[in-house]
Amino acid sequence: MKPSNRHPFVTLLLILGMALALSASKLKLPSFIRGAPAAIQAQPVVLANNPSDPAREIAPDPNSDRSVSLQTDKMEYAPGEVVVITGSGWDPGEAVTLLLHEEPALHADRRVTVIADSSGNIFDNQFVQDAHNVRLYVTATGRNSGLTTQAAFGNPAANIDQCANGTFASKVLCTGAAWVNGDLNTNNSHYREGDSVPFRLKFSNLSTTATSAGTHTVLIQWDTTKGGKHAYDYLTTYSRTEVAPGDDPCSGISGCTAPLTFPIPLDPNVTPNMNSGKSQIGGQVFTCFNCEIISVDAYSLTPVTTPASDAYLGDSSTSILLHFNTKNGVSNPVLAWGGHIATSIDWASGGAASVSGSPYHMRVQTLDGASTGNQDRSLKAAAVLPEANIVTQVSPATVVLNDGQSVTDTATLSGANGIPTGSVSFFECGPTTSASPCLSTANQVGTAVTVNGTTGVATSNAGFTPTASGTYCFRVEYTPDAAAQYSTTVSTATTNECVTVSVATATNTPTNTPTNTPTNTPTATPTATPTNTPTNTPTNTPTNTPTNTPTNTPTNTPTNTPTNTPTNTPTNTPTNTPTNTPTATPTPCFGTIQAIRANDTATITNADGGTVTFSLYGPADNGTCSSTPVYTESVVGVTGTTASTTNCQQGGAGIPACYTASDEGTYRWNVVYSNGGFSTSGNCGRESFVITNDPPCGVTRTPTPTPTP
Repeated sequence: MKPSNRHPFVTLLLILGMALALSASKLKLPSFIRGAPAAIQAQPVVLANNPSDPAREIAPDPNSDRSVSLQTDKMEYAPGEVVVITGSGWDPGEAVTLLLHEEPALHADRRVTVIADSSGNIFDNQFVQDAHNVRLYVTATGRNSGLTTQAAFGNPAANIDQCANGTFASKVLCTGAAWVNGDLNTNNSHYREGDSVPFRLKFSNLSTTATSAGTHTVLIQWDTTKGGKHAYDYLTTYSRTEVAPGDDPCSGISGCTAPLTFPIPLDPNVTPNMNSGKSQIGGQVFTCFNCEIISVDAYSLTPVTTPASDAYLGDSSTSILLHFNTKNGVSNPVLAWGGHIATSIDWASGGAASVSGSPYHMRVQTLDGASTGNQDRSLKAAAVLPEANIVTQVSPATVVLNDGQSVTDTATLSGANGIPTGSVSFFECGPTTSASPCLSTANQVGTAVTVNGTTGVATSNAGFTPTASGTYCFRVEYTPDAAAQYSTTVSTATTNECVTVSVATATNTPTNTPTNTPTNTPTATPTATPTNTPTNTPTNTPTNTPTNTPTNTPTNTPTNTPTNTPTNTPTNTPTNTPTNTPTATPTPCFGTIQAIRANDTATITNADGGTVTFSLYGPADNGTCSSTPVYTESVVGVTGTTASTTNCQQGGAGIPACYTASDEGTYRWNVVYSNGGFSTSGNCGRESFVITNDPPCGVTRTPTPTPTP
C-alpha cells in the first residue's frame, strides 16, 4: 500500500509545537527531533566577550565556578563536508544556541539550537561547509546559564587553549584533555600568585611561504588589571610553572616538533610601576613548534593615558603583535607562552587573588590582520589560591636611641585552608617622620624563618637596632611551601608593625660616682640641693682644695661622723652640701615638637563647576596671606556646597605631596573660588591654628601673646 501523505504540513506543525513546549519546560527533546535539521539564516551579530562593546557581552554569574567547552571534529573542511560540533559543561536539558560566522562574510550568519543531554553534553551535525578559503567561528551560548565559549576552524584559523592543571587535591599534567578552551576555575585548576598559566595557539591551513619580515602575524592580548588590581601582569615561558615534559603544548597534535624560541621583551610599563626593588622576570621566551618568530612589535597598553601607568588604575589590557613564518612545510604550527599571575608582593594595589569575582582573560584578536572572533580564555579569581591572613606585632614599640635595644617582629598566619606552612621573611623601612607602609626598598632583618606548623607563628631570627631617630615600619613576606593551599602574601600594615625611636636628653648626669662612701648616714638631710652638679665626680676624695669658697656655711651639721673619713678634707665646704650620696639617676627630659597635617573645608554658595583653591600660610607670613603659601591644593569641578582638602590622605588624583606643619607660630588658611574670569575669596586667616612646641630641657620660654585671627 502506498503510504499516506495526507496533511504533512499539519504533522510538521505538531512536531514543532511539541519541541517548543518541551524546550520551554526544560525537558530533553526526543532524539528524532534533536537530530532534525533546523538551520536558519540570521543577520550578523556581535560575538560574546567583546571588550569594545561590553554592554553587549554575555555575562554569566562572575562567582560561578563553571567551565564550558566547545570543539569541532576537524580544523579544516572541504566544501560539502558536515561539521561535527561537540561540547560539555552545560546545564542538563539546557538549550544551547550555536552561531556560525564566516570571515570573510560570504554568507549570512547561521544559527541553530541544540539541547544538552543529562550530562550537560551537546552534539550537532547540522552545519555543512559550503565555501572554501574562509575562516569559520562557532559561538555557543547557554540560554539558562548564560555561559558562552567559541571555537574556530577553516582556512586559515587559530584556536587558543589554556592548561587546566587539576585541583589542589588532584593535580594533572598539561597534556591531553587538560588543554581546554573553557574557563579555569576551582573545579579544574589551582594556581598561585606568581605562577604562570600555560597557553597554546593551534594554527591551521597557514601558508608555508616564508618572507624575511614574516608571512604571518598574530595579535595576543591579556587583561593587565581589573578594577586597579593586577591580573596577568606580563608574559613568560609556557613551562615556567608546569615544567616540561609534563607541560606539552604539542599534546594531541600530529607532527608538532622542531621548537624554536624567541625572547619575550620586557614590558616598559611593568617594572617602573612595581613596588621598589621588584621587577619583571627576565629571560622568558615564546616557543614556536614548526614555526619561527621573526620579530615582535612594541607593547600596546589600553586605555591610552598620560602617564601610561594611569591605565593601571582601572581595567586595562596589554597586547603584542608577533611576526612569524611556518617551518618545515607545516601549515599547522603551534605557539606556546605563559601568562604571569600578578602578586601582591610585586604590586601595592594587590595581586590576582584580590580581584573580586570577575575573571580575567588571555585572548587572540587577529591572525594575518583579520579578526579571529576575539577568542578569549578566562581565569577566574577563585582558581588562584587565596592569600594568607597575617597579623604582626613588633617588639618593643618604642626605643630610645643608643640604649642598646634591638627590635624583633612576630607574624601569626592563618586562613581558611588550615595553617599556612612555608616561610616568612622580615624587612624594615625607615626612618620616616610618621608610620608609613614599608613598600620601598627595605633591609631584610635576619633570614627567612619557617612558620610553625601548629601555631602559624614565625618570629624574626635577628634583631634590628635603629641607628637614627624617627619611625621604622616592618614588612612581612610569606612564601608557601608545596603543601600550603595559599598564594604568596605580603603584609605592610602599620598597626602594631612600627617602632618609634627617640633621643634622650638628660641634664648633666654624673658619669662617675664616688666609691669611698661613708658607712653611716647623717640623721639630718639637707633641704637644698646644689644647682650646679659636677659632671665628673672623682672616685676618691680630692686632695686639693677648691679655690672658690662659698660664703655661707651649712647650719645643719651631721652629729655623727663617717667612719671612713677622707684624709684630705676640703677646708671650704659648698653651701648646704648633702653628705649622703644620691643613688637615683636623674629622669631623662624630652622636648616635644608638634606635627600637624592640616586640612580645611570650604562652604560654597551657588557653585557652578569652578575650582576651589586652598592656600595655607605659615608663621613667616605677616597675616595678610600675601607671601608664598606652605601648602596649596585645588579642587576642580565643584558643583556642591562644600569642598575639602586631602592633605596626607591616600588615593585620589591630583593630591600634592603630604605636608606636615611643625614650626612654631600661627598658620592661616585662605580660600579662593574661581570659574573662568570670575573669582571670589574668603577672609585671610578665618580658619587658623597655632603651634607651640615644648622647649628642650633647661630652656625657659617667655610667653608670647598669640594674635587673634
